[in-house]
Amino acid sequence: MKISKLFTWLLFPFSLTTQVFSNTRTISTDYCPNLGSINHINENYYVAVKWDGIIQGTKQNGEIKNFKEVVYSAENQTNPFVNGRLLHCSYELSNGKKIDMRLLTGKNRARINNSSDWHNVEFFGQPSPQYFCDQSIERCQFNLI
Repeated sequence: MKISKLFTWLLFPFSLTTQVFSNTRTISTDYCPNLGSINHINENYYVAVKWDGIIQGTKQNGEIKNFKEVVYSAENQTNPFVNGRLLHCSYELSNGKKIDMRLLTGKNRARINNSSDWHNVEFFGQPSPQYFCDQSIERCQFNLI
């Protein structure tokens, strides 16, 4: 009996820790795919089960040349960086075409923690819900939620 009570008291803190951590959600910093991680077979571009690419304009494959931008759409203009959707990460191909990489999972809900590298474009004098980051991949951070 004494051993079972001692055992219960020793395990009790671990059960509390498990409950606390299971109710919290870890938010990690995410980035657009690095140039070297994007594969293609003819005109089909992909990154290991997570991203899929769509060539803009005439379908002509080419090597990924450089990162262009990431586009985020805010759900609320009052506090735009709290909740939104990651629309795509764009890259330039060696043939001058543009490719947009989109998340395959459908889990594109995101937030932006460091908004200093993101800018908004106005349409007809009104702010757009879309924000762009055209800095480096590392500076265009987002958090998938």
